[in-house]
Amino acid sequence: MAIENVVIKTKLKIEYTDGYNEKTGEEIVKTRDYGNIKASAKNEDLYDVAHAMSSVMAAPTHGYLRCDESELLKGDE
Repeated sequence: MAIENVVIKTKLKIEYTDGYNEKTGEEIVKTRDYGNIKASAKNEDLYDVAHAMSSVMAAPTHGYLRCDESELLKGDE
């Protein structure tokens, strides 16, 4: 029996610095989520969009995440 992984939802997340902990001095990293991304979007396109968006953000960015939500379906044999 074959199980198929079907992407049903995709999000783009941009990690950014939101200050520093006063006691430890550690950097506070948060994420900004962007939904309604086509599941068929190419990784290169998502990266380019995230990079362009980070250039206009006030806070320094750390990374870009692609988060896919998938449904597992039982395929026909």
